[in-house]
Amino acid sequence: MPPATPRIRKTKALPKKKGFKNYQYAIVLILSIMIATTTREVNLSSMFSSNIYSISPTGSKEQTRRSSKDPNSNSTLQQETETYLYEKIEYKIPDQFTAPLEEYPNLLQISSAMREKFHPIVKEMVKASANVKVLDLQNITGQTQLIQPEDQDEFEKNRQFQKKVSIFQSLSLSAKKSKFTIGKYDENRLNLYSSELFDDEDNAIDGFLGARTVHIGIDLGGPIGTKVFSFWDGIVHSAGYNSPLGDYGHVVVIKYRLPVVSDNDNRDGNGDRTTRPFYCLYGHLDKKTIMMNKRWKAGDKVKRGELIGKMGDVRDNGGWVIPHVHLQLSIEAPETHDMPGVVSRQQRPEGLVKYPDPRFVLGDIY
Repeated sequence: MPPATPRIRKTKALPKKKGFKNYQYAIVLILSIMIATTTREVNLSSMFSSNIYSISPTGSKEQTRRSSKDPNSNSTLQQETETYLYEKIEYKIPDQFTAPLEEYPNLLQISSAMREKFHPIVKEMVKASANVKVLDLQNITGQTQLIQPEDQDEFEKNRQFQKKVSIFQSLSLSAKKSKFTIGKYDENRLNLYSSELFDDEDNAIDGFLGARTVHIGIDLGGPIGTKVFSFWDGIVHSAGYNSPLGDYGHVVVIKYRLPVVSDNDNRDGNGDRTTRPFYCLYGHLDKKTIMMNKRWKAGDKVKRGELIGKMGDVRDNGGWVIPHVHLQLSIEAPETHDMPGVVSRQQRPEGLVKYPDPRFVLGDIY
């Protein structure tokens, strides 16, 4: 299968800025701390597979406050139950954002018995399960989370990662000094996506366009360099670098097909009993592992537990301040190494069916 051709996006030239001053770093750090203060603890007892953190692509031209009458508003609940027809089956859509796992369509039919066999995607997060925090990103603004391209080199030089993470943990993630975070699926992030990538509402990704604010992946965050593993055997669909500010940066998409094991059947699956093929995107990874060590290309075989990449810094991950990996499932093959990490409120029903909740792989982690 030939490597997919990267999509070229037309973006306006970003205005040049003066040097990234030290006081600006302090502002970014303080605002990041404010984000984490809205977190709560998570029970990872059922996390059989992995964890990763990211703030994935989505965006809206409107970055101002929305009224309660706005269909994108977090305060708006569905007046009628929504459904989405796919492959002649009508799937019920949860009435509220960030609903419990069992309320989402499970087209992959992944059972807990199957999930027990998965390798952790972020093994370090599983080990630190008592210190993982779930983030609330509904009302966070993107200006606090993205570093402009011309400032990224200086930002990385001045980050002094270990020192800043220590400060960040002690001040914002409680006395337990948590290093890992989770960004939720189906979260309506009204003001987070502020780069030109998201301002362009005509920029369709696999048919999804408009004012995209509803997050349809899971973001699992950790220190720069945190390893990310494949949860099962698969084949690389595509790999590349998505360069626009706020995009995935270095990304790999892997195609999977799982042996079927029911909750009441502990037998190993076989070639005749497998799930439908599906795809998993791992975004915001590091350049060194992806481009130099692994050199992933379409058709490469990936083993269960094999290293895919590591969480990248701002020059590698699309400009995001907080290192993270965006995990997204898809029942349809993407056009290239890209998926719409967020969808519009109007296309939410379609998005939740075509991009299943990653907790079907991760377990009920929040």
